Amino acid sequence: SHLGWIVATIGVGTPFAIAAALVHTLAHALFKSSIFMLIGVIDHEAGSRDIRRLGVLWNKMPWTFGSMLIGAASMAAVPPLFGFVSKEGMLTAFEGAPLSNTGVVILLTVAAIGAIGTFAYSARLVFGAFVDGPRNVDHITEAPISLWLPAAIPGVLSLPAAFAAGAILNRPLDRVADTVG
Repeated sequence: SHLGWIVATIGVGTPFAIAAALVHTLAHALFKSSIFMLIGVIDHEAGSRDIRRLGVLWNKMPWTFGSMLIGAASMAAVPPLFGFVSKEGMLTAFEGAPLSNTGVVILLTVAAIGAIGTFAYSARLVFGAFVDGPRNVDHITEAPISLWLPAAIPGVLSLPAAFAAGAILNRPLDRVADTVG
């Protein structure tokens, strides 16, 4: 769904839309890489990454849980994370799309449906992997810091990135938008 959002935003074709698509590509790279690596941490410690086979892990793997929660919240566009900032930019680009009012409404409606779906599967990931499940997990412990910390860093960067993005990204994004035309 995120790649669809990015392609749709590029399709709007305005300089702002191109910049918004680039910002979301960066946000997507941060939260998705972290989520994928943290799933690997869960698999390493629990012996499975199948959420139907996991148990209650949030209290057994608190650092992994907290890191996954931040990454999934950024993916779900929860404020004040970078995923929220980037999705707001894409929605603003959709509002300024060179379409009729009906076209803009349709674009925003489809985006809203996609956003609701993203929120739902982000919640399913967190609750399925850490909050509920049939398996006894008494033997599972938190992964060594050398395993979970590198996986957590990209997703956790979603918080400071939300506040620093404008200062850091404005000039490079303006150059890209100017180059694309």
